[in-house]
Amino acid sequence: MRKNIIIASLLGSSFIIAQTSGVFTSLLLFIVVGQIPGTNISLSPASMGLFYALCSALVLLYALEVRHKSLLRTSYSQLKDRLPKRRFRQA
Repeated sequence: MRKNIIIASLLGSSFIIAQTSGVFTSLLLFIVVGQIPGTNISLSPASMGLFYALCSALVLLYALEVRHKSLLRTSYSQLKDRLPKRRFRQA
């Protein structure tokens, strides 16, 4: 119970600190407009498109990896269920 309270209070305080320091606003401006946080530099639409394509490719690769591992796990369990049960003799 204590652990849950400590984790909740840490998450809440980190959220409040991030909100007051403007982290969420800077992140939103970077994602939507391409403005680099802490500077007045904005990325071009082509470089933001490249950034979005890279992020999309990474998410797709991760999803495919998780799906592949899940399929391997189910096929291995089905194979294991089809094997005969082994009995060991006592010597």
